Amino acid sequence: MMQVNRFSISEYGESKKLVEEIQSKSSYSKAEINDLILKCGDSVSKELGFNKSPILISSDKVRAIKFSGLIQVAPGIELEVIPKFVGAEFDSWREDFLFVATWSKHGYLLSPDNISSSLSKTDNLHNIIALSFSKMYMENRRKQIRTYSTIVEHEFAIDGEIDIEDILIPSIDGFKQKTLQFSKTNPFNAVISQAAKILLPHLTDPRAVQLIERVIHHLGPQKIVPRIRFTKLPSRSKHWQKLYDLSVDISKNLGLSMRHGELRIPGYVIDTWRCWEDLIGVMANKNKDLFKVEYHPQFKLGEKLSESTSDVNVYPDYILQTHDRSLDPFLIDAKYKTNILKGKTRISESDIYESLAFLKASNTRLIILIFPEQGSNMGSGELKVFEQIMIEDKIILGAQLCINGISRKSHFNQISKVLGQSLVSLASENLRQ
Repeated sequence: MMQVNRFSISEYGESKKLVEEIQSKSSYSKAEINDLILKCGDSVSKELGFNKSPILISSDKVRAIKFSGLIQVAPGIELEVIPKFVGAEFDSWREDFLFVATWSKHGYLLSPDNISSSLSKTDNLHNIIALSFSKMYMENRRKQIRTYSTIVEHEFAIDGEIDIEDILIPSIDGFKQKTLQFSKTNPFNAVISQAAKILLPHLTDPRAVQLIERVIHHLGPQKIVPRIRFTKLPSRSKHWQKLYDLSVDISKNLGLSMRHGELRIPGYVIDTWRCWEDLIGVMANKNKDLFKVEYHPQFKLGEKLSESTSDVNVYPDYILQTHDRSLDPFLIDAKYKTNILKGKTRISESDIYESLAFLKASNTRLIILIFPEQGSNMGSGELKVFEQIMIEDKIILGAQLCINGISRKSHFNQISKVLGQSLVSLASENLRQ
């Protein structure tokens, strides 16, 4: 098994002398390493739809912005970008990262039960994905995905359609005949098999290797699917949908293309800002007993005056309304970057202006901006307000949320519940003034 050297940097962290560090543990020159990292940045940018590379290099120092994940720079060299929304000092940040990533990309693929405490010592995202992948496969292995397919074979025992000529002049192997078989050799199983084969060379945990090899063996020989895409499985196989979706994502985003020797998208990466926004919405929606949540509501802010008049609309992330209507509706908006002024965390001016536009257009008084909090402590779900701004009757709150440990069993529900209570408490405190 190839030795893998992993190098870590933090998203939006300080630039790190990574080029020299990689050179000391590889046979590549500085120029080659710079080129490899820049190519990785271009691949990530293309995959996530960015206008420019999120990996910056200056004087052999490397900095990553707007994304996180695990990237293969070259064979045996991996770059790990630690997301801002998890604490790098927290012992299970990798599991937390993957848990949040799958909520954002799929919403249901990995549950806290799948990312169990047994993974707490796993230091490789590929191993974590592989263990969850194999667990999902083994849970359904007794009900394989099978489809009908026409098989051409030669047998003297007649069990299918035979041409008249073949009856009169059979081949030495028997009658050529077509039979309809209910087989597990099909494109759906082929996609799962390909994903398992893509994972295998990246694994460092012997247990994960053994489980993925068992999946590949159990599926048997499958044809290569040249164009892999998300699709809905037949209703009789719907219990395989989660694993199939994960397999498509692995094939598209995780490893090698089906062309021999061609390196594809290098790793498992996410757009962190979008991911954070999705997570806040998912956790808010877990509190349907407290309030109604509407995603990206449209409000008219004004009009464009030209030859043809058109509305100027704004779209805050979420608007919340308590069921008993004891409080006025209020807005929440997921934010990712704060200003640090004289050592204190502040809301940026652009976020203040945007918040005022949201409040005016929606005719509401309160907006809560939720930023990620980094640290080594376990997340509780309690919002910590770091700044309050009042302009006339409009209130803007900047608050931080720590989600460390969110992947642990039942902790996601616990953090979500406390977050819901904290939102109602802050709204009650500020709207009843």
